[in-house]
Amino acid sequence: MLWWWLWACGMREPVDLAPALAAQGEAARGEPRYQMTCARCHGQSGRGVSRTPALAGRVHAMSDEVLLDAMLNGRGAMSPQRLSAEQAADVLAYLRAEWPD
Repeated sequence: MLWWWLWACGMREPVDLAPALAAQGEAARGEPRYQMTCARCHGQSGRGVSRTPALAGRVHAMSDEVLLDAMLNGRGAMSPQRLSAEQAADVLAYLRAEWPD
């Protein structure tokens, strides 16, 4: 019955992170996905837009689990993104390559 309540409220059960954690992401594929999905809020250079937090200078301090959970399940005002495990792994690889520290 819980699933019905979640569906009725517009919520969904959390996405399992294991497939995305196991996938081998490629930064080259992640860059265009980041630009299409994330840049409108986090900025093309990762510095944030308006009140959206910057990713540049911050992602190195976050675990893969935290970043993937934010992407796939949402966090705070960020809504969950409709990404496959492979797409999420690619975006994660891009974040790690683009802003290593």
